[in-house]
Amino acid sequence: MLGKSRIRERILLKRRSLKKAEIIKMSRKIQNRLFSLPEFKESTTISIYVDFDNEVGTKDIIRDSIYMGKRVSIPYTKGKKNSLLLSEIRDIDKELETSTFGILEPKKEYFRYIPDNEIDVVIVPGIAFDEKGRRLGYGGGYYDRLLIKLNRDIVTIGLAFEFQILSEIPWWFYDIFIDKIITERRLINCYPDQYSKENL
Repeated sequence: MLGKSRIRERILLKRRSLKKAEIIKMSRKIQNRLFSLPEFKESTTISIYVDFDNEVGTKDIIRDSIYMGKRVSIPYTKGKKNSLLLSEIRDIDKELETSTFGILEPKKEYFRYIPDNEIDVVIVPGIAFDEKGRRLGYGGGYYDRLLIKLNRDIVTIGLAFEFQILSEIPWWFYDIFIDKIITERRLINCYPDQYSKENL
């Protein structure tokens, strides 16, 4: 099995080679599948990342979720402690600015803290995933620290392109497994031997 750094390097290289039209087409399929999930339909407050570096596009998901009447929060990096706060976003086109990490985050005047226990669904980023719900992030541990604080009833969903799904991800005891993964081809329910592998 490849180590985490080699997996990151390989997947990021492939992801960065994607054309914009490909990303838009695949992201729309992923969004449609996400919006069809009962867990998403029934949610009132969600947390979602803002895409960057050729990730699955989430800006339309954010816009459409707000339009649907959902309360939407995005991560806000807190200092140097590798921790995230969740901030409600109401207008993605005017409330964000580029952070020191190159990621879009709320401007200070638009920071609206949402307590972790008010979140129903968390949509998490990742460089790679496997079908058991193991997730390989960017190495900072931000999302692992966030997820471990959340209510156990919260549904966690990873969004990924199909090539980001590997047979197995190296993991450590402190890594947090996620519940579901959505790609442009399928929905994966991340429980051992209970996968939804239909290719639609």
